[in-house]
Amino acid sequence: MRPFKLLVHRWLRAAAAHWPYYLVLIGLALLCRSFAANSGGQFTKALEALRVARESGVSARAEDYARVWLPTVGRWWFFVSLALILAGPWLIGWEKDPLVQREDDDQPKARRWLWLVSFIMMAASAVLNAPRLFNSFWMDEESTARRFVVGDFRHGSDASPRWAEPSWERTIFYYRDPNNHPLFSILARLCHSALPTPQEPESFHFREWTIRLPAYLAGIAGLGLVAWLAVVLRMPRAGMLAVVWLAMHPWHVRYGVDARGYALLFTLLPASLGCLCRAIQTGRMNWWLGYGVLEFLVLWAYPGTLYFVASFNVAVAGLMMTSIVPRLARGQQWLRFVAANLIGAMFTTLLLGPCVEPMLNYLQYDRIRGVLDARWVAETCSGLFTGQPWVAWADHELVIAWMRTWTESPWFVVLTFGALAVVLGTGVLACWRRGVTHRWILGHSLMLGPFMYLMATAQGNILYPWYLLLCLPGLALIMGAGLEAAMVKPWGRAWIAAFMGLWAVVTWPQANLLRSHSIEPMRESVEATRQIRNARMASLNDVLTVSLAFPAKLYDPAAIQVKTVDELRAVMDRADREHRPLFVNFADKGLLDLRSPDMSAFLDDSKNFQALPPFVGIHGQFERRVLRYRGKTMP
Repeated sequence: MRPFKLLVHRWLRAAAAHWPYYLVLIGLALLCRSFAANSGGQFTKALEALRVARESGVSARAEDYARVWLPTVGRWWFFVSLALILAGPWLIGWEKDPLVQREDDDQPKARRWLWLVSFIMMAASAVLNAPRLFNSFWMDEESTARRFVVGDFRHGSDASPRWAEPSWERTIFYYRDPNNHPLFSILARLCHSALPTPQEPESFHFREWTIRLPAYLAGIAGLGLVAWLAVVLRMPRAGMLAVVWLAMHPWHVRYGVDARGYALLFTLLPASLGCLCRAIQTGRMNWWLGYGVLEFLVLWAYPGTLYFVASFNVAVAGLMMTSIVPRLARGQQWLRFVAANLIGAMFTTLLLGPCVEPMLNYLQYDRIRGVLDARWVAETCSGLFTGQPWVAWADHELVIAWMRTWTESPWFVVLTFGALAVVLGTGVLACWRRGVTHRWILGHSLMLGPFMYLMATAQGNILYPWYLLLCLPGLALIMGAGLEAAMVKPWGRAWIAAFMGLWAVVTWPQANLLRSHSIEPMRESVEATRQIRNARMASLNDVLTVSLAFPAKLYDPAAIQVKTVDELRAVMDRADREHRPLFVNFADKGLLDLRSPDMSAFLDDSKNFQALPPFVGIHGQFERRVLRYRGKTMP
């Protein structure tokens, strides 16, 4: 019995030293056990539905994937989690810390200034970006909110809207297209359910700000976490400048409030990098555990970060082989690194596993194919480094683009990109000189963009510029390091002040435009057609509305979708018979001209329709048009 008592003693000693590790694994085991217990009649029906869907070459319902996947994988992970619990003392050790070198912070004054500046910038961002909470949703936001958060109204046989609330399985596991970012959808739905909804007939049946609230808070918190990452990397002065640079960046203003999962990356990416750096510096399992859990949350927030997580783990493996980790502690560090990744992988396969097959089916579509040419490079670099497009989307006053600035002030464009190039190059050199950790951590953030470009080019797929948001926190620290390098020069402070002044001049117009104007004025266009808008509280049958391209279904659930001129004529006849006003609401007139010229010509006929002034959005394709039918009800 003595060896058994010794094993129990060592296990209890390890559990006392690393109780968060065991707590997470026990919770994971209980979660897996609950999934495995739910493999009853629903499992059989869902399995049959999957078989039928696969034979017909389509994707099944998200609920069916979840009801088959979770019990199946949960059963296996339950036993794996039990094995990790029992093997804990030998996998992660029973001592708190291995022998790892520690570095003391020798810049306490700079660190205090960093937290002060970070607090100021977080407060300023909270105030300045608050108006974006109340802007109209644009296409992707509307689709996310309607399908996974708020719910949809569907038309019955009597033409009255019928409320259809999405199931939680759909909110968490739907991935027939990449528009659902699961973690954000969950948080947004919780906020929408907890906060009051409008009751007035003239209000819509939801509030934009309640759905955007998780993104808004994450964007603000991300500034503080970039500051913390700078402290962890022993570069508080660079962090202070990085926080200011990032807070003013138009991409932070836009995607830090958009009702999408991108905003959560502003929080989760620097948090995961910070946990990793602390794990390497201290060797503590709690930091490795945090890194593993955050890896999963990054993927859950936006599955497109798979490139980031996979390539970053390769970079971490390389870093573990350098002198930053002493030889005596290297073996223990490797084991803890593996344990953290196993925990992250278990969460990931459980909660993202049902999304894999629908996503693979989606990747077969031609709609994601594209060529990444020189125009893409110009647009992406322009957006990533300045937050502005390179080429104007449309010719109106709400478009700010560098090619338009070039025609007016070419010297300003050269000055701006020249200054950015100098700071970026200086920052790369400064990070290289700082040490091994900075080369691997920040260097990965810089090389991730080219890596994603090469992968997309090899696959022949589209890579939207905003996917490179993953690089933004690391890029901010590199820019901060570049500015910090000038502090030792006699003219350094003047150079920093001049650059920040130039940065404010460059970014303020675009950032202010994003705060004050809707990207796509869906709400404004529907408000022009209806006085009664709350689909839950009142009938919407006093006015007939028709949707064509890019329908505003969330704002106007009673709109009738038509595809042909004959279908539109039928609705016009109905409006005449019932003596009701009729409006046509659509976006992207250019796409309508291309795909349906007969419909476009019919709508342009002033004998049939009166055009209201267009509702201009920041992007040209999202300019919404509203036409009123010149029928019997119109004077």
